[in-house]
Amino acid sequence: MGQVDIDHKGISLFEKNLNKTNEDLILGIDIDIQKKVYEILSKEIKFLEPDYSLSVIVDLSKEEILSNVFIDNREEKFDESLMPIKDLLFEFGSVFKPFTVYSALKNKKIDLNEFFDVDQPVYIGSKLIDDYPRNSNSPLQVKDILKNSSNRGAILIRRKLDCQKEFKNDFSNLGLLENVSVGFNLISKDPELNNFRGAYCDNFPYGYGMAISPIQLINAYGKIVTGRDQFMASFEKKSINNLNEFNNVSTSLNKLLFYANETSEELYENFLVAGKTGTADTGDKTSQNVAYVSYFPYNDPKYLSLTFMSNPKNKYGPYMTAGNTVKPVFFNILKEIYVNLDLSILDIKGTDI
Repeated sequence: MGQVDIDHKGISLFEKNLNKTNEDLILGIDIDIQKKVYEILSKEIKFLEPDYSLSVIVDLSKEEILSNVFIDNREEKFDESLMPIKDLLFEFGSVFKPFTVYSALKNKKIDLNEFFDVDQPVYIGSKLIDDYPRNSNSPLQVKDILKNSSNRGAILIRRKLDCQKEFKNDFSNLGLLENVSVGFNLISKDPELNNFRGAYCDNFPYGYGMAISPIQLINAYGKIVTGRDQFMASFEKKSINNLNEFNNVSTSLNKLLFYANETSEELYENFLVAGKTGTADTGDKTSQNVAYVSYFPYNDPKYLSLTFMSNPKNKYGPYMTAGNTVKPVFFNILKEIYVNLDLSILDIKGTDI
């Protein structure tokens, strides 16, 4: 949360802000939750061996960051004056695909029942875009583009939008193109946008060509899943209790992301967890960033989580993906903290999926 010098005077982050005011800084951090998250994340990194890991838990109605745990597993660690949630920038990969669907729904450019032929070649300039798995053998609807995490499908959806007037404007409104606050006058780094993979309007749909801070990703998801355009997660303790402002876009997207997030994990059904994974090559392609944004319950979201790792060496499944690394880590964390949260076990049969 910050550093002090030899005289116990704050020199960075929250500690530095204490020098500027006579008032106490009241954080939204829940010490019990953060302690449990730290303990589980510490166990997980012993097996997965990432370079570093981040877990953030947010109360969506209060817009408070309840837990912010960062563990640097490297010999040469980051400067402790940095706050990773705002000062580190990453390409997050497929967690961006819901933003593309959000924009297309918002601008009424897609019908959820229409099909996209992702087996046909899709190019960005001269570069052929691959999907994984390589062939679907059938056209995909939007829900399966998200579930299968189809790069081609995301690009085809984006191409129904005007790049500047619709797509880029929606990314700006989501706070993905500029810095944001985390409270107490602390501001995130500016995002880094590049064009090294070709036309950025075709790269952003599946999460490349744009490096952003974790707090920007969290806020963008907060906006699209709650329907509240002014959503802004903060470390400040807030005396608010916002209701979700559902509309056709947020309601449809939440249904899609619950379906896309389907897993055999019991807590997925108990708490109706929606979400999206993302796996992205690092700039030098020697390692991968893996991210999982999840929120629950999908039909009236109360909590949102970002679980992130850089360069894990081991995995829980056959492939090095977010689904085989940070997704199971999140569910192991949720098993420990759900008793601290305002949650009820829900019945999937009572939903309209």
